[in-house]
Amino acid sequence: NCSDEVHRGDDLVPPRNLDIDQGEMCTFQYQRDRPMMSSDGAPQSRGLGGIMSANQLNEFSAFNRVVIDRCTQDLWIGDRDPFATWTNSDNSGNPVANSRSYTLFRHGHRIIKAVFADLASGPEFSGINGNDAFVMPALANAENVLLTGNSNGAFGLMHTGDALAAEIHSISEPANNIRLVFDNRWKPGIESEISFNTPAACAPGACSMYDHVYSGRSSHVGNYTNRQYLPHSAPGVNDGKIRAQLDGWGGNVDASCRAHHLVLGDEWRCYDLAHVVANHVSTPFFVHTSLKDSALRTHPVDWSSDPINHAWTPTTFRERMLVQLEDLFILRPTHTDEGLDNTTWSMAVFAPDSTQHVAIVDNAEFFDVCLEDPLAGVQYTYATALHDWLLDDDPAQGMPVAIGLVEGGVGLPAVPCP
Repeated sequence: NCSDEVHRGDDLVPPRNLDIDQGEMCTFQYQRDRPMMSSDGAPQSRGLGGIMSANQLNEFSAFNRVVIDRCTQDLWIGDRDPFATWTNSDNSGNPVANSRSYTLFRHGHRIIKAVFADLASGPEFSGINGNDAFVMPALANAENVLLTGNSNGAFGLMHTGDALAAEIHSISEPANNIRLVFDNRWKPGIESEISFNTPAACAPGACSMYDHVYSGRSSHVGNYTNRQYLPHSAPGVNDGKIRAQLDGWGGNVDASCRAHHLVLGDEWRCYDLAHVVANHVSTPFFVHTSLKDSALRTHPVDWSSDPINHAWTPTTFRERMLVQLEDLFILRPTHTDEGLDNTTWSMAVFAPDSTQHVAIVDNAEFFDVCLEDPLAGVQYTYATALHDWLLDDDPAQGMPVAIGLVEGGVGLPAVPCP
């Protein structure tokens, strides 16, 4: 019962071939990664690092912690009934000789909601060793809920975080503090070229990702395109690929973004994650990213004119991340598409100058990497920044604390702790 990401480089003519390709990939991925794609035979409890660590020095160890693995491989966006497809077909979509049939499921979003329903009344689980059964406190009684996604898990959470927060609210009346964590999935967006055709030290507000300019050219990557975000219109490797993939999973992109941009006729912006997070996510969120993330930096750029072969240099990637993160933190309260009232709403950014990908379950990255605000003299690790941001209020402001630390940043200056 699975789906997967599309092979890059395949000549996919109509969008339906994305489903065919995913059927083949599904079989391969399931053979290779079954422990992550099925709970059959898996232990009910296990030990992990970082925020999931049982070490009593971890301030989150007192929380009830639940892990949901990748399972259906649709980044928790999938919300589509089963459908049939084939390994190969003609141009009319009919199966050809020796074609293998598949039934694909897009159930990632439904699985998340089913897990919430299981947790609502407090289910019983066995301990890490398969014994010592315990009953988890009911989600229906939770007051503080933190939804975290790392890597592609964060991709799905960026699109569905508001919907999942609403789902929790429907289960738990006391849950008045629901927040999101996007761990190592922040990438340069298509609307930022204006910041990179001018000096990086450009004053906040003078040139930023909130100008919503799309010119099709950036001084850092040359020509680029929004074709992957548009409906498929012509044969080609990249035309409509990202959009067809997400729509094939059920089109479960951020609902408020879609509603806003349908009216304006530029719904393609809702397929660019940076735009969605910068303008439409209304649940408080924490962005953690490594400024030289080895996986994101070398991953193909969705909107490059050559996304299959393009990769950032460490310097270029870091420069772009710095400017975008500072735009996000400094300008978002007053610059969103929808005019969201963020004046009593909090966010946080923690960005060390590191190459690590996925930090929230890594002990060293979560507990040991420390950044200091040189102006305020305040020091934070990822763990302490996240805990303080989730639970502490700033009495002087009468609102949740906002934490912004970008190593080497201009608007959000931070340095490694002594």
